[in-house]
Amino acid sequence: MNKILSLFLAILLAVFSTNTAAAARIDDLGKVLFVGDSYCMGANLNNDGGEHVDEGWAVLAATQLEMTNYALACSGGTGFFNKNEGGQDYLSLIQDYVNNNVDMDSVRRVIIFAGYNDQWHSYDEVMIRGEETLRYIVENFPNAQISIGMVGWHETNEQYQQQLANISSQAYRDLASYMGMEYMEGAETVLVDGENLFSNDGLHPNRAGQERMAAFVANYLNEKLQEQYATEETPEPILKDIDKKFPIYLVAIVAVIIAIVVFIRLRLKH
Repeated sequence: MNKILSLFLAILLAVFSTNTAAAARIDDLGKVLFVGDSYCMGANLNNDGGEHVDEGWAVLAATQLEMTNYALACSGGTGFFNKNEGGQDYLSLIQDYVNNNVDMDSVRRVIIFAGYNDQWHSYDEVMIRGEETLRYIVENFPNAQISIGMVGWHETNEQYQQQLANISSQAYRDLASYMGMEYMEGAETVLVDGENLFSNDGLHPNRAGQERMAAFVANYLNEKLQEQYATEETPEPILKDIDKKFPIYLVAIVAVIIAIVVFIRLRLKH
């Protein structure tokens, strides 16, 4: 009988502990729209010149967080000002999303995490086009918070490194400040403070580089989720989980009570 009682107690403990430690749900952030360039597309990830979107930082970050409610607006060669061979930039990518979807109100966060291609232009050009792009996002995604992070680096070319620091990084940070949006602190050093993060072209991140960017974005979004919970007046997430699973908890409690009663009765007979 002692074994039966122990079993019921173990079941009760398991039921209460399941999913409560990680009660926060990343999809409580609402839909996230990731905006990016070839890094987002996983370009040259395997040194083959191809795109591997499922292994790019956006999809990897979503996978790490078990996020299901997200979308991508990414294409190689894009920037706030820079256009790729198809004439696309961040603005046109986002316009394409707006034209092909009807759920703009459900998008609660827009993450612009890129910047390599804007180094080829002047600070003022990036600022002017960047402001236009961000105002478009504000107008079309009324419920979204917008976060900007400049991520881009070249493993060996010092001229590119200087341009990225002086143009892309500075402009992206200033755009966030000017528009009253949040800059993702530390984004510009994600690929700088590490070794063996690039493919053989010295420009596109390899698997380790993509995973490093994904971890940065995942940590950032998790921090936003915790901040959201801290400011909510609703019950803590752990309580929400308990409410949803209340019938399970009730069955477990009743089962333990029955086991205890049976145990006591058997003990009294002896």
